[in-house]
Amino acid sequence: MTAKDKNGLFIGYDDIWLLDGVRTPFVDYNGPLGLVSPTDLGIKAARAVFERAKVSPADVGSVIAGCVGAS
Repeated sequence: MTAKDKNGLFIGYDDIWLLDGVRTPFVDYNGPLGLVSPTDLGIKAARAVFERAKVSPADVGSVIAGCVGAS
């Protein structure tokens, strides 16, 4: 094990493509989207990005999604 190995895990890929991205609007938790589940909101965002990128979901192996909530 080298010194670099002790600092973390590294996995390299040569076949990854970033196609597009979308974000949902910023609103108050009790605002217009307060009753919409995060899962439903994620589904809508995913459908939008696949449509914008003109890519079939069947051709995608992984999706990375994030959530940032202000405290």
